[in-house]
Amino acid sequence: MEKQQEFVRVIELAEVQKHMSPYRRQGIGRKRDDRLAILKAFAAKAGYNFPTTKVLIAYLHDGTNLRRLCGQESKGGYSVGIHVFSGV
Repeated sequence: MEKQQEFVRVIELAEVQKHMSPYRRQGIGRKRDDRLAILKAFAAKAGYNFPTTKVLIAYLHDGTNLRRLCGQESKGGYSVGIHVFSGV
């Protein structure tokens, strides 16, 4: 629970939504909300000290709380998007 509270504080302090505002979707690629969830997932990867992106994806798939904190209700979505950014 402490890690989750720390994660929420980091996301709030970083004001990640503010940095996403210049993005304008042209119909190709991920929606803005999906990109925000992926950005939050990578912040979680650093905060939770996950050694690989595969571990992060597995944790997001199995862990409802962190997945919801990142802004993703369903289990799908992360594996494709995160792999694009991580080179996995």
